[in-house]
Amino acid sequence: NNTCSKCSFGCSVCTTNTTCTTCNSGLYLTNSGSCTACDTGVATCTIAVIQSCQSSFFLLSTICAGCFTNCDTCSDFVTCSSCKLGYYLSSDSASCLACPSNCLICTNSATCTACMKGYTQNNGLCVLFSCTSFDPFCIACTSSECLAC
Repeated sequence: NNTCSKCSFGCSVCTTNTTCTTCNSGLYLTNSGSCTACDTGVATCTIAVIQSCQSSFFLLSTICAGCFTNCDTCSDFVTCSSCKLGYYLSSDSASCLACPSNCLICTNSATCTACMKGYTQNNGLCVLFSCTSFDPFCIACTSSECLAC
């Protein structure tokens, strides 16, 4: 009728409102032309094959298996390649350890490279931001320079 109709739920491209040709991420196209959710942890899949897993999961044969606690990307149950924010990778890549207090990104237990909002770096640690954090005599400042002494 030369009018646009919405595709069914989860469908990104369709030929009719009930016949889907392309599904949204995390869903796969069934033989009947509808979209069905992939298994937990799966980012993309088809009817027969998982194509990729979501963050914190890895492909194990025909399923997406979970990485260990606080690991963001891994290749198996015991080897992590990157940790979630607020954690750093141990030297043996077998665990994710907590960053120092108020630290968002760190390289080890004593060196913070990015602090949470409202905190600033001081000797590798995160301290509550104040003008005296970078100059003991400053009373007004921006995040990078003193405006009044």
